[in-house]
Amino acid sequence: MSMEYFDEQILPSLEVSSNNSSTEEYLRPNKKSNSKNRGIKRCNKRISDLTSNLSEYKRIIGDQSSQIKSLEVVILKQNELLREHSLQLKELHRKMVETNKIREELLCSKKRKAPYESIIIDSISNVASEAKRRAI
Repeated sequence: MSMEYFDEQILPSLEVSSNNSSTEEYLRPNKKSNSKNRGIKRCNKRISDLTSNLSEYKRIIGDQSSQIKSLEVVILKQNELLREHSLQLKELHRKMVETNKIREELLCSKKRKAPYESIIIDSISNVASEAKRRAI
């Protein structure tokens, strides 16, 4: 602490008084200084409270950001699964369209074929329907 600071800041806030019972001199803080000190203590307490609140908010934000990152990973995995299922559904639809075309062709030719051939065509249609039901 420099002497200038002591002379300018500390000495003016102290006053010299004497004790009636003795001739000793002692330093006693000035009343203005006490008021300032209480104000400074309140400000320091408020700063301390705000700092601890800020630390708590930072911790909460950190927790939430890690939760958000975890959710982003889950969402990306779900999107990948949806893409795979979409591709499977497209392939299944393509096979169903193909099966329906073959069935239509068989039904058209069935009218011109002998009865035993219609039994074979019906069984093929039943197998296709069963495959479609299992796929769904």
